[in-house]
Amino acid sequence: MLTATACGNGNMLISWGPKWEGAFDTLQVKRLQEVGDWLKKYGHTLYNTKGGPWRPDTWGGSTYKGNKAFVHITDPLKKHLILPPIDNKIVKARCLTGGEISFTQTTKNVNVDISKAELGQNSIIVEFTFSEKIKKK
Repeated sequence: MLTATACGNGNMLISWGPKWEGAFDTLQVKRLQEVGDWLKKYGHTLYNTKGGPWRPDTWGGSTYKGNKAFVHITDPLKKHLILPPIDNKIVKARCLTGGEISFTQTTKNVNVDISKAELGQNSIIVEFTFSEKIKKK
């Protein structure tokens, strides 16, 4: 839900509170700690970003800031991803969540092979570095 909100160019407010006797539910505490641990590793792919440059779809979504785009692939069955073309040259790509990825960029699309990415995560995050700052149309 957190990545979907950021990829949709939104903000998320997590609201929770104690039970009637003042204690916090242990399952909620555990989940918030898990989210906090994830954000320590990957929060930079969401904090101070905008949704895009690619629109969210059934595969997941993307965020960007400066000359970097972060593709959050939440479909566990995806092995290849074909993204619409972008008017900016990709100079580097890496899989932040582990494993290897490869890509080709043409005037027709960006083809990303994630078949060698590690799948033990809720999502696969690919970081693209562009030759110039990303400008959303």
